[in-house]
Amino acid sequence: MKLLKPKFKSKVLAKQPKAQLTTDFFGNYIVLINDEVVAEEYLFPETTDPEKAWEYALLSLKTTQNFNRTHPLKVELTDESIESRLIKFHNRKKIK
Repeated sequence: MKLLKPKFKSKVLAKQPKAQLTTDFFGNYIVLINDEVVAEEYLFPETTDPEKAWEYALLSLKTTQNFNRTHPLKVELTDESIESRLIKFHNRKKIK
């Protein structure tokens, strides 16, 4: 039996502590995060290697994080938000 490299598993568990490795009906390994298969959302292939399943889960978590970071609805361009950012910037500038 091949030993698992803990790097993918530990990184996934650091971001999502309740993630767990399971097998489906056909013997393929999948990682469940909050009872959802996150790798399936990004169309990753099914795998019989547990290390690859953890790698796919980590890649899907990183992709989700990047999508959420750059989502257009997250950026607020109202005058109030710009003004509050400028106030924070000037306060930091005065302190230093």
